[in-house]
Amino acid sequence: MGGGQSTPVAEILDGSYEGYHVVKVHKDSPAELAGLVPLFDFIVSINEERLYKEDSTFVDQLNANIGVPIPIIVYNSRVRGVRELIIVPSNSWGGAGLLGASIRFCSFETATENVWHVLYQLVEAMNKKPVNLYVYDISTDSCREVTVTPDTDWGGDGSLGCSMGYGLLHRYASERVSLYCNL
Repeated sequence: MGGGQSTPVAEILDGSYEGYHVVKVHKDSPAELAGLVPLFDFIVSINEERLYKEDSTFVDQLNANIGVPIPIIVYNSRVRGVRELIIVPSNSWGGAGLLGASIRFCSFETATENVWHVLYQLVEAMNKKPVNLYVYDISTDSCREVTVTPDTDWGGDGSLGCSMGYGLLHRYASERVSLYCNL
């Protein structure tokens, strides 16, 4: 997996579609400096060790390499491809954690299947309370966090004041990349 060779994405993933989903990246953190993309990135390998399950491997590698640049391989669900990044775990970057990112271990094969169902339940449960949502902007090809306060009494239909598109026709645009990545 090194030195500019083209490696098939399927070979890197080795039939496993799990990794650490990067949910949030904090400003000026090691995760931001490495180029991790919140919501779309899944860390699938660290220091040439494939992360097949949630165990201590990932944390052990971070703790053993504080201040040392280490390679990670990231699957991006937006482009459906992988890339190699270098990250430097740090306990002195000015925030919490060695990465400065919120992550969770999960499958990226089915990660987006239940998003809308959960969103509708969340909006209904949070009537008249602020809710943070991530919104994908096709014009900038990026996500941003917005705070909305659902209100069933606002004077119109629903509780958000806008229509929510969901299903196959409303997924974020996906770009196909080569089935080979230079790693």
